Amino acid sequence: MTIPQANCPACGAVGTALGALPLRSQFQRMAPNQPQRQESLYATSGLAFDAYDMWRCSSCRVEFVAPMKAPAGQWYAYAYDELGLHATGRWEQDTVAAALSLDDKVVEIGCGAGEFLEHCRARGVRAHGLDFSTAAVQMCRQRGLSASELSLCEQNGEIAPPFTATAVASFHVIEHLEDPGLLFRMASRWSLSDAKLWISAPSDRRLDRLLGRADVMDEPPHHLTRWTHAGLRAVGIQNGWTLREFIYQPISIRQRLYDVMSATADNTQISSTSPAGWTGRAARYLRYPRVYARHRGVVQALSGFSMLACFVRDDEMGAY
Repeated sequence: MTIPQANCPACGAVGTALGALPLRSQFQRMAPNQPQRQESLYATSGLAFDAYDMWRCSSCRVEFVAPMKAPAGQWYAYAYDELGLHATGRWEQDTVAAALSLDDKVVEIGCGAGEFLEHCRARGVRAHGLDFSTAAVQMCRQRGLSASELSLCEQNGEIAPPFTATAVASFHVIEHLEDPGLLFRMASRWSLSDAKLWISAPSDRRLDRLLGRADVMDEPPHHLTRWTHAGLRAVGIQNGWTLREFIYQPISIRQRLYDVMSATADNTQISSTSPAGWTGRAARYLRYPRVYARHRGVVQALSGFSMLACFVRDDEMGAY
């Protein structure tokens, strides 16, 4: 499907076309040499077109797709189970949980199996999870966590948390949504006027992004948008929230050097000739200065997997 123009879902500016991504080729990349899984990914997607067009916003640099259409819920259930995509141990969950107080009441949008809710329970913080997946909500309840199923239909007013929140969190959800503003509108409806809203997304300083390498799990249909600092600020403003704090997942300089070396030609000789153990490690360390000299910009910019944004209501900014 080719369209002449597409507007950014974050700020509304006109996008620049990046090319098409055929659905079947995406599924082949997700499950290489597994034709049965490829066919199941296609069949469960429920998508009635052959390809996504990729666009990049000319203003905030968010990358997005046209049509902005997510696969069916059954596709996520199948893909996450068959391809092992369930995430655990997210840095941003620890970061947000550490910022909460015992007086907070937290709503998590997209709670999954309840890992962040467990963090809250361990700290004595009241929390309720909402998820689009029936199976995820059932898993939370089996663990004794408070959770309910959320409809993608924003008009479904009877779906709501059992309290008005002082903090709302959503981890790696926004990149899956056809309407990213939905997160902000739900947060507005379910929180106090001085609440904080925490949103995380895949970092635009991840290694694949900085090196311009393809990553099928960071592309449609899995992700409909690829966010930037400016894009998150813009979508917040469009929906009545102001970006107050922005954090990239930190990683050590040694880890950055190792990751860059492993992803570039600088690793070829090390991989094929170096012994194991401390001797091999020393050989890597001796190459790090050259890696830094060759890829300084990437090494300096590189972050971990996620980036985390904290928003406040527009009318609350005067207090800070």
